[in-house]
Amino acid sequence: MKKNIIKKLVLLSMIVGVLFTACEDDFTEKDALDAQQTIDVSVYVYDVVSDLGLANAEVKMIMAGTEETITTNDLGIAYFTKVKIASNVLISVEKADYAKIYTSINISTDNYRQSQYTANVALYSLTENTATIKGKLEIETDLTNDETEFATEGANVYAYLSNIDGSSVEFVATVDANGNYEFIVPADNYGASYELKYPTFELDQTIAINGNEGDSDFPETFPTIETINTLFNPIGSALSVPWVPSVYAYISNSEVYDETAIINNVDINSDGEVSDIDFSDYGSGYTADSVDVTVVSLFEGSGAVIRIGVQGGSVYDWNAVYHNQGSGYPVFDNANQTSSNSPSFTTYVSDLKPGEIRIIDGDYGTGILRDREIQ
Repeated sequence: MKKNIIKKLVLLSMIVGVLFTACEDDFTEKDALDAQQTIDVSVYVYDVVSDLGLANAEVKMIMAGTEETITTNDLGIAYFTKVKIASNVLISVEKADYAKIYTSINISTDNYRQSQYTANVALYSLTENTATIKGKLEIETDLTNDETEFATEGANVYAYLSNIDGSSVEFVATVDANGNYEFIVPADNYGASYELKYPTFELDQTIAINGNEGDSDFPETFPTIETINTLFNPIGSALSVPWVPSVYAYISNSEVYDETAIINNVDINSDGEVSDIDFSDYGSGYTADSVDVTVVSLFEGSGAVIRIGVQGGSVYDWNAVYHNQGSGYPVFDNANQTSSNSPSFTTYVSDLKPGEIRIIDGDYGTGILRDREIQ
């Protein structure tokens, strides 16, 4: 019995030895020790201009799904104890009158006996050596007017400053009801550089259309003003904006005919009255002596009473009788008073000095994607 036990122990030791030998090239003893090691971490927070440590800054360390917040002492140091060695440990630092910063650190050691690691984080003052970036963000959410709308109130615009340690400092400005935004940001005599990022909007757009893609042409399909969900992005090509008549007309008699007469243009004079109508097809098979014309405005205006004579089964625009020219019709031909317009934005601001005010406006244009195709 004793011999069997000894044999089993010898065999077990041989197996362990083989396994250890097979793995030692991939996982060293130092790796094993480092994997188990914890270390004390000091985060030194200082003013980027004065190089002085900043007391009462809140340093938050996020690691392995947990977070811990330590306040810096009079020297600007926050001490974290028993931190596990790891890479890309997230750090955020916040202090009154300074820009909040997000960064990451790689907690490493030269050997497994090392017990201390120090990370440096620079903060930028928001009360000294500052500059201003501001502007107005415009957007075309209504193509049927001659005014420009503004970006959505409450939306955020972001500015990013590259920190001296390679991390990025984020600044946020909020758009007001008139599309205005404003940043107060750090600057220096060497000239600071910022990257601006603008939000994407998905909004309802008012637009005149001749119909949806695939619909029959006028007069089977009448022009309308629709509300279509549209994507507005700071980059991308603008969608086409169709030409849609602001006033159109059609033959309104219900008699039987062979081919429909088509009115392709309604002229409105400066007084808002119908002054002329033009046909692209005079039709055929009309049997009455005359036919009535219905005039439709996509905006204001009404009252036009027009009758067209028939000769040889076709109607003729030179044979029109204007019993009433109406009033208040729009004098612009295209119901879409804004043409296709791509977004235009400044995304980088450079050489920003203390006390400087930089005006950076942006235009989202007429949209880069709609939820349905139109014609």
